[in-house]
Amino acid sequence: MEEILTQLNEAVRSKDQMERKVYEMTSELQQIRAKVDGQSMDLVMTTRELKNKSIKLEEENKFAVGCSISASFYPFVAFGVCGG
Repeated sequence: MEEILTQLNEAVRSKDQMERKVYEMTSELQQIRAKVDGQSMDLVMTTRELKNKSIKLEEENKFAVGCSISASFYPFVAFGVCGG
């Protein structure tokens, strides 16, 4: 009978330890998920910023190319349009 009580106590102790480990791991996973979500939002914002900057640079490049072409064919018109 004493041996059974000892085994039962060990089983209860093991169960308690496992429950604590599960709780700790759940907490860690929640923290990791929060960090990943934050980094994901940062990545989305950075991607949007880069896309907007890329579009702006493309527009500026088109304007600059258009001005250089206009200046070579219509120097007086290009002077006023291109801010020269």
